[in-house]
Amino acid sequence: MESESRKNVLRDMLKLFESSHTEMNTVHNLDSFMNYEEELFFMEMLGQCFIISSAIPRLEQFRVNQFKRDYHYVYEALIDEFKMHLEEFPLKGEDGFLCLKAVNHFATMVPMLDVLGKDEYNARFIWIHREPVEQLKSFIPLLIATKGRFEYDLGKDDIEWLNKFAVKINEIVLKNSIAARDAWVAQDPSRAKRIFDVGFVEAVTKPKETVQKIYDYFGIEMTPEAEKQLEFIIKEGDPQRKHGRKLHDDKLYFFNDEDIRKKYQFYYDRFGQYMPYYYGKK
Repeated sequence: MESESRKNVLRDMLKLFESSHTEMNTVHNLDSFMNYEEELFFMEMLGQCFIISSAIPRLEQFRVNQFKRDYHYVYEALIDEFKMHLEEFPLKGEDGFLCLKAVNHFATMVPMLDVLGKDEYNARFIWIHREPVEQLKSFIPLLIATKGRFEYDLGKDDIEWLNKFAVKINEIVLKNSIAARDAWVAQDPSRAKRIFDVGFVEAVTKPKETVQKIYDYFGIEMTPEAEKQLEFIIKEGDPQRKHGRKLHDDKLYFFNDEDIRKKYQFYYDRFGQYMPYYYGKK
């Protein structure tokens, strides 16, 4: 990559945080004190590294290092940051929870469960299951869009490589996450009750009912304040309502749907009840 291109990448990243652009804040809900900057920063940086390294063939060494790195120290630091956050913004009542949400936690499942899953924190985990074909058809356009920042990079236009890597990396992350979950529960079988499984389709089509099921499962009271906030988020908080939904472009996909379903059969065998469209819509 040319020197000026490198600088432009950094400028683009910095603008996201320096800009007072209200749409950026609204779409990503950055202007809410309920979003903890400490987690947001770590997840954003991890996400940037994960997405950029996944999009560019040349960055193989970085990709390998990313999956060999031990992130326990980051989660331990997050615990300290949360304690400081609670000094400024205390929870209402003794049974309150901090709510963390980032798909990147799947890439660091072992340290997350080791640290945040300690019994002293009594953490609850929500695992959203999405059909692998749909997941890949959402992930690949993101990688392709990222490649636009690397105009002169080697292998930038190798879309076939990108497809193969996306399939491979999703399989690795998924198998690692399931193995980490099983190992965590094996240490204390009662921990299984601290994980709530739900389907992506159910979560996006019936958000209010799904949240109520989560509250009921964990024995958490749905307060009028929480219900009011939930209704507001459902009505106003979905960026797709304003920006629209990006449709699949079949020219971007270099895989056969049935081959993907066979490769991920292990996932369906375990969690198929949460993926009603695993074999496509009837």
